Amino acid sequence: MALNVLSNNQPVSQYVQEIFLETYVLPEFQRTFVWSNDKVKKLWESLYDKYPIGQLMFWGDGTETEDFPVRALGLKQKEIKGGIRVIVDGQQRLTAIWLVLTGDIKLYFNLESKKFTYDSRGENTLKLDIMNNRSYDEALKMNFFFAHASSIQGQTFATELHNLNSMISNTYIPFQVVTHVDYNTVVNIFRRLNEQGVPLNESQIALASVSITWKGVFRRTFDLMKIINTELNYEKNEDPDLVVRAWTCVHTGQHMIKHLAPESKESKYCQLATVEQYEKSWAKLENGFSKTIELMKQRFDLSNYQFIRGYNSIIVLTNYFANHEIIDYQELDLSKWFIQSLIVGRYSERATTRFREDIKATNAKSKLPRGRATGHF
Repeated sequence: MALNVLSNNQPVSQYVQEIFLETYVLPEFQRTFVWSNDKVKKLWESLYDKYPIGQLMFWGDGTETEDFPVRALGLKQKEIKGGIRVIVDGQQRLTAIWLVLTGDIKLYFNLESKKFTYDSRGENTLKLDIMNNRSYDEALKMNFFFAHASSIQGQTFATELHNLNSMISNTYIPFQVVTHVDYNTVVNIFRRLNEQGVPLNESQIALASVSITWKGVFRRTFDLMKIINTELNYEKNEDPDLVVRAWTCVHTGQHMIKHLAPESKESKYCQLATVEQYEKSWAKLENGFSKTIELMKQRFDLSNYQFIRGYNSIIVLTNYFANHEIIDYQELDLSKWFIQSLIVGRYSERATTRFREDIKATNAKSKLPRGRATGHF
């Protein structure tokens, strides 16, 4: 399949209008929005100073017909139908622009100091949410950032307001559009882009690889992360590492994430990389997490996991419950082991070796020896 790449550029205003029209969509191999407020502020400073912010990359010109899950830009990233261009690279930048304009990120501009700030105090501090409950045409008719300026501010700081508007209407961002390629090729392009910049961790790359075979894995992953965050106050919604590492153990019987979606056809784990096997292990994973959360909350009254460093212990618990339908006396032993492993810091030294041994000991065909809670089961 021939790779066709078209290059062009367009002003920020056109990107904003197209985001409003839901022209752009996120494929499931894209992570959620993870930028900090500081990174958002620096992006806006670069736009205001006319600094380049890098090239964007999209897939599709409206003629691609492959059916795969896509999401809208924003914080909630709801699943939608349609969309013309799939974002391959540049989601964080486009979303950072959009969230400020909608007011979901409350960034302001101080007209006197000509600085972006998160401090709303000061009579000449301007709101930037020009797309808050407005269509693009309405914002344009209100002359963008003049919409929030008082008549006095409009006269006194006309230059600053024009510069803000110029940032939207006269700042061009280059982009490339890849067409006439399939989903697998786009995922490979995405992976190579991120291998060069290394902004994604191993778990996020693994999800992108799995999505080639099992479409829908992204939404399942983040739905499970929300449950864990809600039940245990874990606050790890932006990073799927806990879920992916636990799934790796349940799916493959070992701890190395690279085997969840092996690249080499010679790998013995390739036979597990099918839709049927992924669905089967995912169901076990959800069951394992459900029982783990229940044990932690009811037996230990542990409803907040934030103070515990690392999460190897919770993955071991989950792997055990995922692989054992019938729980007998060993549940009590496992409870003792869990508490003692936290107290003595089982994974503070030789963490990988001990974690590997514990996953092996909690697989379906293994029996847990009594006692030795802080060593082997």
